[in-house]
Amino acid sequence: MDAADLDLFAAATERLTTMADPELLTAELVDAGLAPELAADPALAGALLQAQGRIVGRSTLLDLLMAGPDHRPGLRVVLPMPGSRQPPGVRAGKTVAVRGIALSADGATHFLVHSGSGARVLLAAELSVVPVEAWDPELRPAIVSGAVDGGPAWGSLARDWETVAELAAVALGHELLGLGRRALEIAIAHQSDRYQFGRRLVVAQSVRHRLADVEVELVAAEAVLAASGNAGGEVRAHTAKAVAARAALAAAAAAQQLCGAMGFTTEYGLHRVVRRVRMLDALGGNAEELQLEIGSLLAAQGGLPAPIELAEALEEARRA
Repeated sequence: MDAADLDLFAAATERLTTMADPELLTAELVDAGLAPELAADPALAGALLQAQGRIVGRSTLLDLLMAGPDHRPGLRVVLPMPGSRQPPGVRAGKTVAVRGIALSADGATHFLVHSGSGARVLLAAELSVVPVEAWDPELRPAIVSGAVDGGPAWGSLARDWETVAELAAVALGHELLGLGRRALEIAIAHQSDRYQFGRRLVVAQSVRHRLADVEVELVAAEAVLAASGNAGGEVRAHTAKAVAARAALAAAAAAQQLCGAMGFTTEYGLHRVVRRVRMLDALGGNAEELQLEIGSLLAAQGGLPAPIELAEALEEARRA
């Protein structure tokens, strides 16, 4: 898929995710027969997720990516609780004990629950679904819990949790990158519209340095994500998520500082970006936790992985 096609899909993503129904984007992709291509084309999936992040959108795109060919309308994927990287389901015989979080749980009829030995699709009516809007009122996530006996709604799925977790980490990294870009845009717009001593604030050297530092982090995260593709190993997936989360957090912090008191008001809208960044950073381990985990993995391996040619990966992704 070339750059023009990616731009077209990114624009469609922005349009569909601004609408009230979170199913619209995934329904359009499934109807167009593009669900398999999302799994096969990391650049396409990344572009859509970044576009979703830039508008702080609410959709079920992550559910579609993680469910893959098992996706159905009304299906939501249960993720580990914030701060945990363990599968949200524990299987004991025919019983599956579930405790995790579903993003944008509105309209869910079934939940895809991963355990260490596979995954099951369970009826939403058989589980406790408790909204936690304080985490993100617009996204409206929910804690999904319960113990379900008997068979799944439509078959047990042979799934490797490690592979699914790596895919989710890279996907969250792309959305965090989009959120970081949005935070930087807000900061630049705020500083460009305000004057001091007859000059726009954005021309001040201290402001430009702060914005440049954020841009460097975002470009570095973009390069790492482009080189990661569909993960390709635990270290690479953790690195992609950690670098993207760190860049998004830096962008959000800079935007809050440069926007001053206005950035903390509900009316201004920056709080939506900051809240979403904090939420996604916590899923699958936050940036600091992942950095420690990466160090432990490398120490256990007794060596460093092959270096990633970030400049070449970024240039190739932008040409694709």
